[in-house]
Amino acid sequence: ILKRLGKEGVMGRRIGKLSAEEGQAVAVALSMLHDPDLLLLSNPLRLLGPLVRLELASLLREYVTPGRAAVLTVDSLEEAGFADRLVVFRDGRIAAAGPLDELSKAIGAENYLVIQAIDTQRTVDYLGKMPQVKRFSVARDGSVKVWLKEFESDLPVVLDLLLSLGLGVKLVDVRRVDYHVALLNYLRREAGDR
Repeated sequence: ILKRLGKEGVMGRRIGKLSAEEGQAVAVALSMLHDPDLLLLSNPLRLLGPLVRLELASLLREYVTPGRAAVLTVDSLEEAGFADRLVVFRDGRIAAAGPLDELSKAIGAENYLVIQAIDTQRTVDYLGKMPQVKRFSVARDGSVKVWLKEFESDLPVVLDLLLSLGLGVKLVDVRRVDYHVALLNYLRREAGDR
């Protein structure tokens, strides 16, 4: 395990003499040593560099097999991107759960389209009539943010239609709502519903 993490050089050294990253790698390796059916890890990625994080994520994906599971706590959704299923807790209760792509949609961390058009009002009028459009908002600068029901399949349809209508679409950009912002907004909405 240490070799896979690029830390085989720590063998024979005292724990107190290891760097934080080396110590974290040793702690994870020790927890996996006896091949438990249920592996519980608290923030195993926290002190690791990017390459070691990727390798550990790969190791954990390989570790999970029928009859074996790994449960991790992490500080951000990005750290948990390799997991099969995520559970977000708030005040000791489950606030959201599911695979990352479903959870992303549930909390609002999804792709959206940004459109600049010469005729913003007509663009908004047409967007309001398109069944592919989930919602949209107009910014002070006149740009329009558009969330689609099924982003991948609806994007070409909406773009083709907007470009064919002669609305003077001059800028199109695809962006994504930041996970942290989306999760914070989601948790605030959930707290407001209580």
